[in-house]
Amino acid sequence: MNGNGDSSNAGHWLDTHSDEFERLKYLMRMSLRGRTIADVGIWKIDNPQAGANFELRASSMLALPSFVDAGSLDAQNSLFDVCRRGFLFPTSGRGRIFSIGNITLDRSFETFNPEGAPTANTHTDNMQHHLYVLCDVAVGRSYILDGPAEGAAVPQGYDSLYVPKQALDRDGDGRFTMDEYEQAATQDGRSAEDYSHDYLVQDARLVLPRYVVRFYADVDEDEDDAANAPLNADDDPMKVYDRYDFFDPILYQPVSLRDKMVGTHSSGEA
Repeated sequence: MNGNGDSSNAGHWLDTHSDEFERLKYLMRMSLRGRTIADVGIWKIDNPQAGANFELRASSMLALPSFVDAGSLDAQNSLFDVCRRGFLFPTSGRGRIFSIGNITLDRSFETFNPEGAPTANTHTDNMQHHLYVLCDVAVGRSYILDGPAEGAAVPQGYDSLYVPKQALDRDGDGRFTMDEYEQAATQDGRSAEDYSHDYLVQDARLVLPRYVVRFYADVDEDEDDAANAPLNADDDPMKVYDRYDFFDPILYQPVSLRDKMVGTHSSGEA
């Protein structure tokens, strides 16, 4: 897959019936809060050198999945180049902010329909094409940034910067009070459905592009309706034990009620 739609480079389209495809599609649905998607195609990037560099640099660090909008890539990091050799960051050390959690769709359109891409042609006129690069981002030990991200540097002893949605000093008086701490610690009362966190990473070796995901979605779909929609058309009460309705903060992956009732999850870690 390259910028011209040629799929001769290292990598392959995942079988739409494979466990790996289903796992990633589920992650997408969770990140889109259950929004309806169609014509999903997932290209698995095969870059052994980038993978080896990532493992060498980040093997003992916390790594989180991040969906990077292909429309946000700059000239230095085209989709083709990101797949071929990973990200390049400016020598100034500015780095890049990676979002973890919910995907926010916009109306940008990416032309990406190479020969060989799986397609079911089930999209409708009100659905738009979206293209993302799914990356592993090693955030490691993050320093909470209380100020503008522009020009900020990762302090010694830390691996990334956590960028809050709001400044920690809410009233700008130069003091961080207990009330302000409680607001920050509780994410200002945000619902768990609004799960979204930003990290500024300045070392490109801490980012490993894993997949290119392409799908159709309706940007006008009501998010509340989407969030309440079942993740599978054949959901029924008898299958509740096998639905992945919970999130394990230790393994950092979805787990089912059955997982929580047996094995390590029954001890309360999830």
